[in-house]
Amino acid sequence: MLAATVAVTVTVFYWVTKDPPLPKGPGGKAPDEEPEPPRNFTAAQLREFTGTKEDDPIYVALQGDVYDVSSARDFYGPDGVYGGFAGHDVTRAFALNSLEEKDLDDPNLEDLTYTQKESLHGWVEKYKYYKCYPVVGRLVTPPSGLSLTLAEIAQYKGEEPKGGDAQTIPEGWAAAPIYVAAAGKVFDMSFGGRMFYGPGGPYHFLAGKDGSRPLAKMSFEKADAESRNLSDLTDRQRQTLEEWVEKFTNGRKYPVVGKLID
Repeated sequence: MLAATVAVTVTVFYWVTKDPPLPKGPGGKAPDEEPEPPRNFTAAQLREFTGTKEDDPIYVALQGDVYDVSSARDFYGPDGVYGGFAGHDVTRAFALNSLEEKDLDDPNLEDLTYTQKESLHGWVEKYKYYKCYPVVGRLVTPPSGLSLTLAEIAQYKGEEPKGGDAQTIPEGWAAAPIYVAAAGKVFDMSFGGRMFYGPGGPYHFLAGKDGSRPLAKMSFEKADAESRNLSDLTDRQRQTLEEWVEKFTNGRKYPVVGKLID
């Protein structure tokens, strides 16, 4: 009985602490791996996908869509003519037919001429219908500085619309927000964590909740997921919670949309 308990504990610890594996191979996926559903990207997250290592995927954003251009590594890889575009929003640069770094990640398109707009349209057509690069998500600027109650974050569980008061996907987003609070900060896990925190994921029980206690205790217990009491945590558990916040913030780069106020 003790051995079984230890085995379960080790398994839970592994799954809770292990980062999701990075996609491998051309197109960003292992041969037998099902494609992930489209996700939201922040600009900081997008910059992680530059194909620096041979098997790492290469993503670029064009008019809000994030494309996997790994199949064109000779062009977009570190030694390619467009290598500087990898991990960036190339919309303005493509419209201007520019290779200048200053034209990357610039959302301003209002000053484009008719000819430049036509050039941009041509690039979009090429990406979608000629090159057929897979769309892996959307480049999104998430909200920030919000003050949210527990009742408010409970509305954001990443659930697909089913009618009535079901959550909807915001315009321009690839996936519905998934809010998880930890140590007073509210993170949006739809930016790369949907397979884990979204519907059907192993940690969906944390979606729309204050996950501080279960994260600190490495617990899947319903009682811990429903409790916000941190007074009985050990020093090691408090340190574990801090490590989770560090991982969410600087490891996975989930955006902090605000703070939990009650």
